[in-house]
Amino acid sequence: MDIQVNAVPVIHNMVLVWISVIILFFILKRYLYKPVSEFLQKRQNLIQSKLDNAEDMRKEALELKESYEAQVAQVREEGASILESYRQRGEEINRKMIEDTRSEIESIKARTQRELEQQKQFAYAEIKSEAGDMAVILAEKLIKKSLGPELQAELIDGFIDDLEAR
Repeated sequence: MDIQVNAVPVIHNMVLVWISVIILFFILKRYLYKPVSEFLQKRQNLIQSKLDNAEDMRKEALELKESYEAQVAQVREEGASILESYRQRGEEINRKMIEDTRSEIESIKARTQRELEQQKQFAYAEIKSEAGDMAVILAEKLIKKSLGPELQAELIDGFIDDLEAR
């Protein structure tokens, strides 16, 4: 058995392969390339629109973040302002209460001083009255014992001087 191996391809096989490849290329180009190409273009457009949308959303999120940060800063500033006004109001109320208390203390002191002075005057008048009564009683006792007028006058004067000295 002799097998012959032909190392040089046959030209007509080669031409047929090339013709088949060219026909296959045109068929694929006409029926497959256009739909695949459209599909890829749609896919690319979809991806691009999603990227654009994502970029828009990122910008919007940054704007919202800046807006919220500005609002937070404004709220903090307002809060600090409110706290300061309440602190000032508290200090004012405290100052007024201290003034009122001092005024009331001064009023109480003055009233107490007046009352003490009245009581002192009353006590002095009462002592004078009692001293007079005692002087009369003493005079009666002295008269009963019949002392001399000089001695009686001297005793009464001494008694009155003692009362005034007190």
